[in-house]
Amino acid sequence: MRIGIFGGAFDPVHIRHTEICRKIIGELCLSRLIVVPSFNPPHKDMPENNFFERVEMLKAALSGCGKKDGNGSESDRPSFESAEQCEKSVSARETAICENAEQCEKSVSVRETAISGNVKECEKSVSVRETVICENTEQCEKSVGVRETAPFENAEQCEKSIDGRGKDEINKYSGGEKDGSENCVIEISLMEYNEKKRNYAFETVREIAEKYPRAELFYIVGGDSLREFSTWKNPEKITAAASVAVVKRPGSDVGEAAEFLKKRLGARIFISDIEEADVSSAYIRTLIALGLDASEYLPKGVPEIISRAGLYRGFEDAVRLVGGLCSEGLFDHIKRTVLCAVKENERFGLDCPEVFLSALFHDAAKEIKFTELKNETRAAEDFYGKNIKTAVLKIDGEWLEKRRGKIDAKYYEKLKNSEYRAPADVPAAVLHQYTGAEIAEKVFGITNENILGAVRFHTTAKPRMSPLEKLIYTADKIESGRDYEGVGGIRAAVKNGLDEGFLECFKTNYKHISEKRGDVGGLTKDAAEYYL
Repeated sequence: MRIGIFGGAFDPVHIRHTEICRKIIGELCLSRLIVVPSFNPPHKDMPENNFFERVEMLKAALSGCGKKDGNGSESDRPSFESAEQCEKSVSARETAICENAEQCEKSVSVRETAISGNVKECEKSVSVRETVICENTEQCEKSVGVRETAPFENAEQCEKSIDGRGKDEINKYSGGEKDGSENCVIEISLMEYNEKKRNYAFETVREIAEKYPRAELFYIVGGDSLREFSTWKNPEKITAAASVAVVKRPGSDVGEAAEFLKKRLGARIFISDIEEADVSSAYIRTLIALGLDASEYLPKGVPEIISRAGLYRGFEDAVRLVGGLCSEGLFDHIKRTVLCAVKENERFGLDCPEVFLSALFHDAAKEIKFTELKNETRAAEDFYGKNIKTAVLKIDGEWLEKRRGKIDAKYYEKLKNSEYRAPADVPAAVLHQYTGAEIAEKVFGITNENILGAVRFHTTAKPRMSPLEKLIYTADKIESGRDYEGVGGIRAAVKNGLDEGFLECFKTNYKHISEKRGDVGGLTKDAAEYYL
């Protein structure tokens, strides 16, 4: 038989995941799809919510999944480069695409579907090896169609397993939709639940291969994962045990990465016709964190679990603070910038919480009215690395009083009593980048210099921008509400990489400022000399 392995954080599971499950079953003619939520993935930050809550969301999402619509024709099955490759694939005891009917008959493709006449024959029959041993033929036919499934020690255990609980705590779900006479079994496996170690894909594949030694395995990955595949731990052990089925993003090309893995690892690559929907778990978490509706991206039952458990609310205080400092229009821009930064970051792999908080605070101080207490010359290395004259500022009491009802009391007192620094004599349009970083640090308590720097230079730019600083500078100017000459070119450039996108963004912005104001000075001039 053919088994698909679909791993991931599923944090949360969304419509792209369920669509992949439905369609990949048909494309690969899978008898079984094992969905493996990771507990502690080596290549990502720890998932934000409890493992078992993610499992609960998966149960809700996959309860309606099964074999894809269609008649299971040969056009739905993966093709092979040669008859020799086809014959090798028959180790899965599943129908392969062969050169002629005679060869196909010899491939033992019918072994899984034959139903024996009595229990004794059923137990001995090669056609149902590794299947459930049932008390009678009628029960055997009902208990998942005599398809290969987890072996059980006795009939009593087999009968109990029908309710979805295998002996190794794997939850099994029947898709409920039939494709001809076949029905794919979907499992949610808890095999990666381990608090003490990282989960590596090669270990998961090895464990499944040992459990199903006669099965043909397909390890399902996205296009981005395929490009990083060779950097994983022991990727050759994955490709030795399983073919790699690739689900690509819309408009992306994975051909080069596939050829590289074929040559380097001898990988068997199946490129699916399925394209991933343009949505991600990180984007959905961001929507929820911002208080926006994400239900259109979530399978039935998942929004209720998220709401009941209060998931993805870790930045709720920060969102309320920034929202309390801004008008509705400005806050909408900030939220769009956060969403843009998170979405673009899916290609760049920067720290998600850093991206979120940097984008959230970037314009937090833009509408605040300040009064200047004094000027002083002091070392200001966090600004530019040299002594500059700085202004010491305080938020205007009358302005702040008008916002009292929109700001939590604990932050209101800090806003009222704190002093803020910024370079003296900077244009009003630039001041907020410095005071925004000061508020993030002194009021909300952020000490991470990556975040503070991204807020502090998002308007002017500066020489030697960090990747996070480049991302926030660019996202601020290409978020979905922006519509000006040149923005389309910047968005296109970002797709080619962060450096290229930032450079196009800075060139466009610098040209606009030069035409509008004439002479450009300060950090923007320094950045132009460095980058242009």
